[in-house]
Amino acid sequence: MRKPVFSSPFDFDVINLCKSMMKWQKSEVPRNATLRQLSLKRNPNWWRRRTTLERCLVLISIIALIAVIGLVIGLVSVILSNRLAEELKATTNPPEALQGSSRTTDNEVFMPPKIPPKDDVCLSAECIHTSSAVLSKMKPEIEPCDDFYQFVCGTYIDEHLIPDDKDSLNTFSLISDKLHEQLKEIITEERPATEPNHFQCQINCTRRA
Repeated sequence: MRKPVFSSPFDFDVINLCKSMMKWQKSEVPRNATLRQLSLKRNPNWWRRRTTLERCLVLISIIALIAVIGLVIGLVSVILSNRLAEELKATTNPPEALQGSSRTTDNEVFMPPKIPPKDDVCLSAECIHTSSAVLSKMKPEIEPCDDFYQFVCGTYIDEHLIPDDKDSLNTFSLISDKLHEQLKEIITEERPATEPNHFQCQINCTRRA
């Protein structure tokens, strides 16, 4: 390799100075990198300061929060969709008028209520007895739009007047009065001679009392 030829000592000094600066720069780069790594180790960020368990818990909390937000959004959307469906159903199915009214107004049409199928009608003894009891207290000849109270309870009011010794009258008081009448009839009526003696003695003692 051919050695460089310097024209003066000054050129030689300049070249040596450049070489020394280059060496200093090369040695300074890793030194700065080492200082940066030491500073990161001494002052790590928030995530690096957490333990493995804490990191797992943070990730689980974030996932749970996202899931809760998704559930809330889904629940709100379901509620809103149900409300919209109910409103749409209410607008498409107008309420039906009462059957039996003969009065009409302008631009108004009364539709008869839908009669349920025969299979849906309760024909048991309890249903028949209850419906009979309800119908016996009504006055079907009264127009319900004129006097609904008389239509529902007219016969009951006519048959059961409030006594002077009572402030009110209801179904329970009627049942109690009926029970007392039945007990009175049992005690006062003549008993057949075929009944046991101890039963007749008890009836006689009750009559005397």
